Amino acid sequence: MDNPCQPCKDFIRSTEQLFGTTLGKYGFTLAECYGEESGRGSECQVMYCASIGQLLFVWQDGAAFCCLGTREATFPPFELLRGTGEYGWYYSIALAEAEAATRLVSDRMWRDFAKGDASSYEWEAALLAERAERLFAYLAATAPQIVRQQLAKALEQQPTIW
Repeated sequence: MDNPCQPCKDFIRSTEQLFGTTLGKYGFTLAECYGEESGRGSECQVMYCASIGQLLFVWQDGAAFCCLGTREATFPPFELLRGTGEYGWYYSIALAEAEAATRLVSDRMWRDFAKGDASSYEWEAALLAERAERLFAYLAATAPQIVRQQLAKALEQQPTIW
């Protein structure tokens, strides 16, 4: 049987380097992953679990991003994940903006991310190192439909640059 994590080994290594502070602080462990080789290279989903909640790291179409999930969130099927609550997963930047009730990423930062002048994945790592506990508490304390409404509003405010 093939190892489902094999195509993701480089992605897992870089993710654990970038997000090591958060993974270590809360005791996250690798729980499940899925990867496949495509014409565009490797595509991966990697889930880490801890008592505080779950993190899902995704490498898809040449972009990496992180989603937060409650302990009840399930490993999603390998498809384009929007991170707006499907399967219990929420895109970290939009969730942080919904929780803070303000934009955290300026239009200029989004443009820098799109041009490759800055890394949104590195920015997410710093965000989680600073706010993971708050974000998981927000997920646990707020009804899912309210989180989805606030998240939708936060996503609407983000510029469409890709």
